[in-house]
Amino acid sequence: MHGVIVKKDGSKTSIAIGEDDDDPVFIISDILPHLGKEQAAKKMSEGFSGEQLNVIIGNIPLKDEKIKEHIKLNILNILKEKYNIEEIDFVSAEIEIVPAGKARDAGLDRSFILAYGHDDRVCAFPSLKGIFKIEHPQKMAVALFVDKEEIGSVGNTGMCSAFFDNTVAELIALEKEEYNELYLRRALAQSKVLSADVNAGFDPSFPEVFDKRNSSYLGKGIILTKFTGSRGKSGANDAHAEFVGEIKNLFTANKI
Repeated sequence: MHGVIVKKDGSKTSIAIGEDDDDPVFIISDILPHLGKEQAAKKMSEGFSGEQLNVIIGNIPLKDEKIKEHIKLNILNILKEKYNIEEIDFVSAEIEIVPAGKARDAGLDRSFILAYGHDDRVCAFPSLKGIFKIEHPQKMAVALFVDKEEIGSVGNTGMCSAFFDNTVAELIALEKEEYNELYLRRALAQSKVLSADVNAGFDPSFPEVFDKRNSSYLGKGIILTKFTGSRGKSGANDAHAEFVGEIKNLFTANKI
C-alpha cells in the first residue's frame, strides 16, 4: 500500500506498507475454481470486475459486545497507533494498492529485471540520472515526470496539464521585462523532446501479433520509435524524418 494522506490538521504523510520484510501485506480474494463456473465462462476482459477487487486488510475483531463494527474499529485503532491515521483522513488521501514484492533478477543469467511498474521505472530513473550528470548544459535540459499516461495523460499531474507551459512562462518572465505569449510559443517550438516509454519486444510465443522485420528484440539495445498509434497510425504522434535522423546520429555518436 503506497500513498499520501493529508490529515485534518493540514499535515501530509506518505505511507508505504508492505515494503519492509516485517510489514504486513494485503490480499484481494478470488472465487474458488470449484465455484467459479460462471467466471470461467466469461471473456477474459470480463472475468475480473473492478467492483470485485476489494482489498482485505484485517479480520480480528475487538472483544467488546457494545460495538457493532468490531473488525473495522480494531483496524482503525491499529492505523491510529502505528501510523497516526484516522478514518476522516482517508477522505483526502491518494492510495494505491500495488503488487507485493521487490524487484528481482530473473533468469539464470540474471538477464532480466522482474518488477511491477517497471515500464515507468526503467524510463524515469535514467532520465533523472542523465539530468544529474549534465554539469554544464549548453542549452536548458529538462526531465519531466508525469502520471496518468494509461488514461490519456489527463489531470493536473498528466502531460496534458499546463504545468510545463506555466513553468516555461515563469522562466521567460524572469528574463523579459514585458512577458508576451509569443515568447512562450517560440521557446516551445524550438524545443526538442523525447517521450520515454517501453515497447513490446518480439515474443516467439505470440508471433502472430508481431512483424519480425519491424519489431524490437531483447538484448539489442534501446528502442527509437518514430510514431505511435493503433491500427496503423490512428491517434498517432509521428516524428518527422529530420528529427529522427538527428536523434539517431546523436545516439550513434555516443555509441548508444
